[in-house]
Amino acid sequence: MFKNRLLAVLIVLLISPYIYAENEYWKSSESLIDNINFNGPDKTVRELYDSEEGWSYVIKNIETGAEDWINVAASLHAGSDAGTTSELHDALFSAMKNNPEYMLLEGILVCDGRHDPLSNYKDAMTEVQNTINALNKVKVGKLKSDIEFCTNALERSKEDLKRFFGVSE
Repeated sequence: MFKNRLLAVLIVLLISPYIYAENEYWKSSESLIDNINFNGPDKTVRELYDSEEGWSYVIKNIETGAEDWINVAASLHAGSDAGTTSELHDALFSAMKNNPEYMLLEGILVCDGRHDPLSNYKDAMTEVQNTINALNKVKVGKLKSDIEFCTNALERSKEDLKRFFGVSE
């Protein structure tokens, strides 16, 4: 009898941190990857997107360009629909200016700009130019063609932004 109670107490103690943290597993890239591996990317994306706080938190962390969060984005992509794919794309585009070398080495070429541009022409153009500048600072020889590809695509995207915002320069 005592052993059964002790076992029950031990089980509760062991799983209680997970029960508490279940709703906020997204605050750590490691636990988020564990959740994706356990529940699958489809379910994880749905859960995150249903929690505005969770989805916003994850998107903001991806935008930092931190390697672990870029990996989260790649894992979530497999379970994303059109809307969440677009938001992940934009977060990765934002991350490109912060960690272009890692993204290029991982084969994550987000070179066509945002799907949903920033709210004004000046900010959108500044973001594109900052991304080009960051790409040009990468000095890894084997990435030269990827850098050139992305830089050219981003230069072309400037014309798209002009049309989008109705700017004629």
